[in-house]
Amino acid sequence: MLDNAEHLADDGQAFARLVAGVRDASFLVTSRVRLGLEAERVYRVTGLRYPEDDDVTLEDASAFGAVDLFVRRAERTTPGFVATEENLPAVLAICRRVEGLPLALELAAAWVRALTPREIAAELDERLELLATGAQDVPERHRSLLGAFEHAWALAGPRDRELLRRLSVCRGGFRRDAAAEIAGATLTDLAGLIDRSLLRTDGLGRYGAHPLLLELARLKASRHESERADTRRRHARAYLALLASWEDDLAGGDQERAVAAVGEDLENVRAAWRQAARTGDRAALWRACRALQIFYIQRGGRWDDAASAFGEAAEALERSDPSAKAVTGRLRAAEAWFVYRLGDLDRSEALAGVALARLGPLAAADPPDPTLDRALASTLNTLGNVASARGERQGAAARFEEVLALARRRGHEPQIAIASHNLGSVRSRLGDVAGAEALFREALAINRNRGNRRSMVRNLINLGTNALRGGDPEAAETALGEGLELARAIGFGALVPTLLSYLGHAAYARGMHARALELNEQALAVLDPHGDPGLVAAIRVGLADAAAALGRPDAARADYLRALQIAWPRSRVDTCAACLVGLAELHLAAGEPERAAHLVGLAGGLGPFEPETAERLRAARAALRDALPADRLERRLAEAARGSIGALLEPVGARSADEAP
Repeated sequence: MLDNAEHLADDGQAFARLVAGVRDASFLVTSRVRLGLEAERVYRVTGLRYPEDDDVTLEDASAFGAVDLFVRRAERTTPGFVATEENLPAVLAICRRVEGLPLALELAAAWVRALTPREIAAELDERLELLATGAQDVPERHRSLLGAFEHAWALAGPRDRELLRRLSVCRGGFRRDAAAEIAGATLTDLAGLIDRSLLRTDGLGRYGAHPLLLELARLKASRHESERADTRRRHARAYLALLASWEDDLAGGDQERAVAAVGEDLENVRAAWRQAARTGDRAALWRACRALQIFYIQRGGRWDDAASAFGEAAEALERSDPSAKAVTGRLRAAEAWFVYRLGDLDRSEALAGVALARLGPLAAADPPDPTLDRALASTLNTLGNVASARGERQGAAARFEEVLALARRRGHEPQIAIASHNLGSVRSRLGDVAGAEALFREALAINRNRGNRRSMVRNLINLGTNALRGGDPEAAETALGEGLELARAIGFGALVPTLLSYLGHAAYARGMHARALELNEQALAVLDPHGDPGLVAAIRVGLADAAAALGRPDAARADYLRALQIAWPRSRVDTCAACLVGLAELHLAAGEPERAAHLVGLAGGLGPFEPETAERLRAARAALRDALPADRLERRLAEAARGSIGALLEPVGARSADEAP
């Protein structure tokens, strides 16, 4: 057995003579560098196994090598140290941070004598100098991770060092064409880095390195400022060009492949986007803006990431180049849409107003600029969505009609589909079920013809909800079922919870209350915790309605209150009214009409509402007229009008952080 033989690898003939001279022996050689012999068989040594996420029990986690090594080394430093339910998440974070690297785990575990595992994990995110030891009985290169890296760095040639410095700008790995663009790396160069254990490949065309090795390479790169600046320019150019190249497919070509391709390099795309914003590259931001916006929309979920991407870029460009009105207007328009999806209607409206002020005067250019037209339409759409969410249906319809007229005038089919879809949503809420269906089907036909399957899912959702509003739950199930099947087929998981929730509504409308509860539970189980809070609230209402119908008032009351906690701060008036009326129905069933009247009075002051919410409120008032004398009912409703929903939520406010998914 020959250990740490990399310094002898350049003299491969010595190993060849040894193997040839001792034919009946086998040699186990550890080395950071391949020996390059015909008889050589390579086994790549990776880090110890560790759990990929926190959804693991203490007993199961202890069976992983990385966790076991950390705990045993920590116990050696601090007798009595054990993994517990409390410190396990931090221990797992440490294991993931170093990808199970034994030396790094041993060095990190030594700090248990002075820091908690949570503090160690936090320190590792800030400084790698923590991974060091003062022990004198270990080789110098094993006393710190930096020392181990320096040993490997010393064995690399100047070309390999430059390549690694340049490639360290990449986040989450890279492909061969990006390596060529960013660092001028050839296939031979990449193979050489792999042979020296400075790079690794997944066998599917993607390259990367241990994250700690890359961080240390970035430290080296920081000492070559001109090289680093050139690398960042190349990186930004490469990944923004990649993003722009997928724009047409994201908008309706090969969407699944486009979303997967951009998603694979999203860390690099975001870094390139930030670099363009920092350097004031308005042309690059302009070219890439629509593709990035469509990517986030088509992927669905994580609206917070999307909003921050556009907001941070706009702020950086506004500081460095105040004259870039068109670009910052477009960035603010995109940000406004994602902020709307997060439920912050006031901020969304303010951002859209800024975008409209900057883009409106420019959109009158002759000949027309299609890109500006799309940005202006996006702004008007957001303002329409905000108005609709506030219950201002006529104002919303006017905005969407403006967008539709602009799209038809330009003959821009994708925008016609978007505007028809949005206008149909408002028409449906205004009670024009037939008119809404025609608009939804126009949008669906355009998207089907363009192969825009993700937008087809959205169209099918609205067809289903429109059918529910029209009193046809069977037709709703048909449209929503097709949407669910399509969403699952194309991997559009972000809309699966919405589809399951509306299918729950359809089941409830058919009197299938247990099925409605089951569908909403499924929706909640697959919901992205960083997704649309309004959807969380809507699912909770569905759960509460089903529980109430099944004779489970306590469960229903808990879910109504949870939904109300989410919806009230976000001005979701329909959801708030549905919760209040649902709670009132529970009090009526319990023989408490006075309390029910108070809740109905609170709800009545929120309108206007969706047709189904308005009908539910009318039914509750009718039930109260049968339960209370007219004068007492009117007095209770008037008192409620002066009341506060916030006060209603105070008793459960302390639990909201734990209970909200």
